[in-house]
Amino acid sequence: MSFFESIPRPTKTYHTTTYERIPKHHSFNGAGKTVLVTGGAAAVGYSISKAFASAGVARIAIISRSLEPQEKAKAELERSFPSTSVLLYQASILDNGRMSEILKEQTRTFGDFSTNVIEPFNLARGYVALPSPGAGRKTIIHISSAAGQMLAPLRSAYGPSKAAITQAVQHLALEHADEANIFSFHPGAFYTPSRAEIHAKDAMNESLSGRFLSAQWDVDELIALKGKFSQD
Repeated sequence: MSFFESIPRPTKTYHTTTYERIPKHHSFNGAGKTVLVTGGAAAVGYSISKAFASAGVARIAIISRSLEPQEKAKAELERSFPSTSVLLYQASILDNGRMSEILKEQTRTFGDFSTNVIEPFNLARGYVALPSPGAGRKTIIHISSAAGQMLAPLRSAYGPSKAAITQAVQHLALEHADEANIFSFHPGAFYTPSRAEIHAKDAMNESLSGRFLSAQWDVDELIALKGKFSQD
């Protein structure tokens, strides 16, 4: 049993790779939607961009620092998914001016907590402050980490920063419960690029809004707990 598998979780089944339930069965309809993915040109971010493209979203806006991987990601995504347009923004999440241009939100920065807490929170806050896209609810999926749920050496900045943004996201979800679904999502522990899917956007998403989720928890078992989550 791995260390991560030993951490308490709401589901009995623990996954370490993608499985049939994830790519094939979800209720998310991407038609006409725009998705913004920070770091969306490589590794987990690219996997998330690809997952949303496969769901048929109209546009994917990728924010990252380097143009070359962005252009590669754009070419691959638009070749594989012709109905999806990929927009590229070269910016660091620490670049206040550029991020303000993208979401019209002024920000401040300081160290690790800026990267993992302040800037993601301001990005999410800026998005929920924008006018509603029309029918339906806004959705934010924050890529969190199990490091914020446990103690480990050499994580005295990273772990607390992830715990802080997870708590901030929970408060943001409560404040905007009438208009938005907001999740913290642990994509799994791995050393090489892996496929991160969008099962958090299933039919039971409103009951999980504001909660910490992990890609390694079984989707069907989570759905079975929907009633419990609604009462908790």
